[in-house]
Amino acid sequence: MATVSEIRDEAAKLPQSERAELAVFLLDSLEIERYWIDDADVERRSNEMRSGDVQGLSWEQVKAGCGRK
Repeated sequence: MATVSEIRDEAAKLPQSERAELAVFLLDSLEIERYWIDDADVERRSNEMRSGDVQGLSWEQVKAGCGRK
């Protein structure tokens, strides 16, 4: 059986669409509670970003918050 590291290295070689498909499969396989937002919430959050009321995070900040480099 391949190690997680080997699987990750091979997955990184896939085209973006296939990596996305794999990501969806893996996330769906987890037994976690999902958080859903509705269109009104998306609109409210978008307005907050546009107005400057809230600051977004950079991709680097998101990865660091998840314990990734």
